[in-house]
Amino acid sequence: MPVHAFSTAERYDFDALKASLSYDSYLVPDADGAIYIPLDSNGDKEVFIFRSGSFVTWGMDVEQGELFLRQVIRRGSSQNSLQKVLEKSGRFNWSNKMDLGLNAGWVEKNRYLEYETEQLDYVVDSSESTRLQGDLIVLGEDTVLNTPTSSAITTLASNTQLNINDFPLLLAKYSFSHALCRSAKLSALESQLSTYLSKVSSIPSYLALNGKIPPEMDRKAIASSMGVLLRFRQGLNLELDNEGENFWGVPDALWDEQVLESYFQQVSEVLDIKPRVDAVNQKITYAADVQDTLRDYLQTQTSHRMELIIIALITVEVALAIITHGRELYLVLTEDEADQGDQNTEEAHSKTALRVA
Repeated sequence: MPVHAFSTAERYDFDALKASLSYDSYLVPDADGAIYIPLDSNGDKEVFIFRSGSFVTWGMDVEQGELFLRQVIRRGSSQNSLQKVLEKSGRFNWSNKMDLGLNAGWVEKNRYLEYETEQLDYVVDSSESTRLQGDLIVLGEDTVLNTPTSSAITTLASNTQLNINDFPLLLAKYSFSHALCRSAKLSALESQLSTYLSKVSSIPSYLALNGKIPPEMDRKAIASSMGVLLRFRQGLNLELDNEGENFWGVPDALWDEQVLESYFQQVSEVLDIKPRVDAVNQKITYAADVQDTLRDYLQTQTSHRMELIIIALITVEVALAIITHGRELYLVLTEDEADQGDQNTEEAHSKTALRVA
């Protein structure tokens, strides 16, 4: 059976989401964890929703996951053709719909134009140990936890309590889901960075052919571009869901449970999260070097213009001095030349008199 992760926005507003849920729902493993929604009584269809703008479906295909996205996360909202055009042009941010008061149940913050997905498969076999085998999640015998599981689940909206015997398996699914949603989130960041790099990829060639930067790359454009890169790096290295989590670390909820952490690490290694993070950081570094080059070029141009202005000012000052004091200077110079001529004549006469004597 499939496991799908969907990353649809930078983050979800959990308060708005919890207020709008009509399904049985629970917080797993605690208030800082994910919202767990069992969609049937058999546990064949389940969803974990994470603050980082992602959710993971168990036992549901892509079409069912998209239906959940429309009906629960987006509550059946749709855009008209004008809003779609404006959003693609960057002049309308559909993720701010809640702020505009058009839909009080809107939970996506900075919604992506296209969501990203990640997929694995899973089987349930009680005779096996729970683990990741290749691209297959094996859900087997109960996971032995260090802390009591009775305090690991918080009921949000439900008239029934979960079976305490299901908690270890549920927490194992949470661990696998967290790694899957992180990979989908990283895919969204990779896609956005690729789009950004495609926009600036022609700058080195333009600089090489024309000996100058493109005219549209003024100081404001470069500063804006640098801000985008800093935001990429911040989202990649500092925080994932505005709760201090990042792509490098292990989720706080898994620190005290080594076995749950191992499930998370297994999926992270299979999906190459660390090498992908390194690759994204290298791309960001390259893009930042390009922006630094453009900024240095503009600074050099500014310094050159300042030098020309200083030279022009000195030239003007000299010209004004000549115009204002030109006659006086001329008289001083001519008087000096006359005095020098008289002195030379006297010296010549003195020498002649000496020869005669």
